[in-house]
Amino acid sequence: MTFKNASVIEQVVWQMKLADWPRAQNRARINDLFNGAPPYSAQEERENNIAINVNSLEGTRLSHEGRQQYANAFIKPGAFFTARTDFGPRHSRLKHGTIFSRNINRIMKRNRFYFENMRSKFAQLILHGIGPSCWADRQCWCPDPIGIEDVLIPSRTLITMRNLPFFALYRSWTGEELLRLTSGPNRDKAWQMDNVNACIKWVQQETAKLSGTQWPEVWSPEKMGEMSKENSGFFAADAVPTINCWDFYFWNDSAKEQGWNRRIVLDAYGDPAGVPGVGGAVPNIPQSKVPDKNLIGQSNMFLYDPGDRKYATRMEEILNFQFADLSAVAPFRYHSVRSLGFLLFAVCHLQNRLRCKFNEAVFESLMMYMRTTPSGRSKLTSSAGASSMRR
Repeated sequence: MTFKNASVIEQVVWQMKLADWPRAQNRARINDLFNGAPPYSAQEERENNIAINVNSLEGTRLSHEGRQQYANAFIKPGAFFTARTDFGPRHSRLKHGTIFSRNINRIMKRNRFYFENMRSKFAQLILHGIGPSCWADRQCWCPDPIGIEDVLIPSRTLITMRNLPFFALYRSWTGEELLRLTSGPNRDKAWQMDNVNACIKWVQQETAKLSGTQWPEVWSPEKMGEMSKENSGFFAADAVPTINCWDFYFWNDSAKEQGWNRRIVLDAYGDPAGVPGVGGAVPNIPQSKVPDKNLIGQSNMFLYDPGDRKYATRMEEILNFQFADLSAVAPFRYHSVRSLGFLLFAVCHLQNRLRCKFNEAVFESLMMYMRTTPSGRSKLTSSAGASSMRR
């Protein structure tokens, strides 16, 4: 497999995304329950006249207890690992190993990015049984946490990843971030600068439309360039559209050197504009094929294409997984992982509904109801009026 055509990658990613859509819906339900969302939807609450609709937070408490156990096991120990040297003079091996272990563990222990990566991984292990993390480049030692929804793995892939042919990672960059990635003296020559510049230009045009703002410098390319440098923070704001891409990796053994190759294509169906034929496909009504154009109105284009150059020799150099699989059926597969959150979902959801009904019945029994006839109602009103006159 060489994947010389960007359209082929878009089709492969599209099929993996469609296959992951039912799984994503289940993960969203688990996230909502453990985040404290009420058991009944707004429509159910309105149609059934439900008076009490609250989450008892039993699932939330269990998930935090599980995360605390992970933290005690992985973060609390004094050293993450112990290095032992197997070369050099024997009388100095222990000393060198101690120095390496102390200095490297000190860096890892004091690094807040690594701490947050582990914390994110523990949370995903409890809810979904899979804790992925990836490296932004080939030089950084600390990986970044990535959501399980942003990792596309083909079906029937084993947990060992032995039969993994390719995978895709979702990337979302602002124009300022993409500009930093593709500029500078050490820029990777694999970036297709014509396509990159077209994406950055699209971001500038969309940003100019925010709040009805129209910059007069639009007819001055020199001033537009200076504005991009001066207002780089504004281009990273929340309201500014992002450039959404799929970072695609595939195993290539067609050449003499085997390894993982890398390609980056635009997210052809994630355009927020939702223009027919230019992206914005609706997941509830999956289309038979991926839209033929991306957000800048082009097709079959790479943002990053290094050709046959190998990016990594092992998948562990790109992506790392930690599994907490409670599945009972072997051989264990990636998409059949059963997490603690999956197994507790039905029980916690049932308990939430039961507690809501129980509390509603208790409150109803505490209310006092009085049945009166028209004559009795007139006596009550007349007596009340008479008593008020006496006062």
